[in-house]
Amino acid sequence: MNIIRYNFNSFKKILLTHYNLIQPKKPVIREWNKELLFITKVPPTIGGVSTQEYWRIRELANRGYKVRVVTNTNEEIGNPRAVNYSISDLELLDYKNPISGGFLKFYYTESYDHTRHKHFPEDKMSQSKLVGLSLYVIDKYKSSVILSGYLEPYGAAASEVSNLTGVPIYQYSAGSDLERLTTSPELAIRYEYIFQNADLVGTSWENFSKFLSLSIPLQKLTLTPPPIMLYEKERKKENRYILKNKSLTIGIFGKLNNYKSLRELSNVIIDLNKNGKNVCLKASFTYNDDIDDETKKLLNFMESKGYLANVSPFKPWEINQFLNDCDLISLLERNFKVSIHTPITFYEAMSAGKLALISEEFFLKLQDREKYSENNYLLIKDNNFSQNLYKAIEKFIDNPPNFTNDNNFDFNLNNSIDDYIRNIEYLGQNVSKINNRNILFENIVIICSYFPYTISYILDKYETFDYLLISDYHSEYSNVIKSGYNRICKIIKRIKDPIASELLKIEYSKIIALKSFKRQISSYSNRRINFSIENTVIRICSKPVILSTNIDLKYLFSSIKDKEIKIKKHKKTFYYLITAQTPLNSKYILIDEDLKDNIERLLQDYPDLTKDYGKSIDFLESHGFLTRDIDMGRK
Repeated sequence: MNIIRYNFNSFKKILLTHYNLIQPKKPVIREWNKELLFITKVPPTIGGVSTQEYWRIRELANRGYKVRVVTNTNEEIGNPRAVNYSISDLELLDYKNPISGGFLKFYYTESYDHTRHKHFPEDKMSQSKLVGLSLYVIDKYKSSVILSGYLEPYGAAASEVSNLTGVPIYQYSAGSDLERLTTSPELAIRYEYIFQNADLVGTSWENFSKFLSLSIPLQKLTLTPPPIMLYEKERKKENRYILKNKSLTIGIFGKLNNYKSLRELSNVIIDLNKNGKNVCLKASFTYNDDIDDETKKLLNFMESKGYLANVSPFKPWEINQFLNDCDLISLLERNFKVSIHTPITFYEAMSAGKLALISEEFFLKLQDREKYSENNYLLIKDNNFSQNLYKAIEKFIDNPPNFTNDNNFDFNLNNSIDDYIRNIEYLGQNVSKINNRNILFENIVIICSYFPYTISYILDKYETFDYLLISDYHSEYSNVIKSGYNRICKIIKRIKDPIASELLKIEYSKIIALKSFKRQISSYSNRRINFSIENTVIRICSKPVILSTNIDLKYLFSSIKDKEIKIKKHKKTFYYLITAQTPLNSKYILIDEDLKDNIERLLQDYPDLTKDYGKSIDFLESHGFLTRDIDMGRK
């Protein structure tokens, strides 16, 4: 087995920019009214998305923009995931900058009880209320650009408002909505259309190819994700750690659930206190959070012993008061269904000079993690997790590390916020919906960046590469696509990249699976078959693909978040079944050679595996496979 190290993202970025394959934005050509309409998640709902959106819109107000925010988060008052505001807080919401002339104004939907609006299915009518209030704001104030930072229900409402009014929309998303919500086929289909309808989609290099696979025109994509904004007031930056009386406060904030190793952390804190260490957990707990009963009992016990300081949920501008009271910040995420992290809590902790306790999983998911110093975190390995956690905290208490202000994590926010504003200005100057396209350049980039690894196959056999697969993107432009394909092949051939052809074969299989899903979408409602292999169930929503490779995908996908991809090539061959679950997601499962042969024969004998629902189930069962009809309960 040999390991290949390859900085693919850097190569891709150099390739695209060096050959001018990404077109520059148009220059500002005229004045506009600077009226911005946000339809998004903001306080009083707590969490990273609402907090970041608040600081972005406030910064825009400071820079002279007239920012109006339509939201329904006021309806969450009384909900544990929201925080109640005092009169003194209101000036931080409706805000005006006397120097720039910019301002921030909130418009809240009204919450109706069911006696006033009783109807089936008795939901909150969130999208309709957001749309109606937004139409009122646009009609009265002539908004130039709509912005939305979360898909459900805000992106859906913003897309509808943009369609109704013709006002261009700048859509971006969070990791939780793009990755977790899209696992529902119905939502994935809806979000696909939201992104296609947007005039500008903010994304990152990690997700760039995913959006290209949705047939979104290249010029609608911007590689400027929304900027990270941190609150500077009241932030203390100590020169070194000083633990009074050898006591330690561990802070945890954000949404609290079983993914954050609360049970293990609680048991470790209890054991440390039993052994004479003075350790306290400081957290904002609401017991309606997604926490299991056993962990709740532990937390109640800790509170009774004085090991837990349960504080009220805090507002975005109170974060530094919380951080100043803590010595360590817990980020012990495990088994969480998000594959890429832009973790605001980690940035907040680092910017205040606080060390974070981070799990191995959390570390592997970090974007750009090579820029973080080991002085910013204590890494807790998965093997013997609780024991490792205990030792790390005990060592921290006995020997607090010395550090200087260099340990404080500083952000260069000017570039990211300026790029964000340039995108807004671009839409504001071009007040009609964007329709212009450069098909040649689009498809060159699609071929180069269709999925995170791409081009390697072309290096060996580019003449035989199936560019017709890509031409399915725009069949009417097949000649232009072929021209672009030939051009990119010549460029790549000159670069003489060393990566093996296996990488694109993997991604090629995923593309085929996604294309299969889209081709068969007309029979979608009849195609929910669960396919069971050795106690692992994978849902077949479209014709699956068999992949043979000498790369261990489990290892590959666990390391892909790093800029430097590590590829383990084995002498043996691995076999995977790949199937698309939604238009945005595909899944794979490792199978043995006998099962691979059986499935290949099955697909050859019955190519329309999921087209006829009843026959598909009968056929699978007759070939010795266990299936489960998730709608009818058939096994």
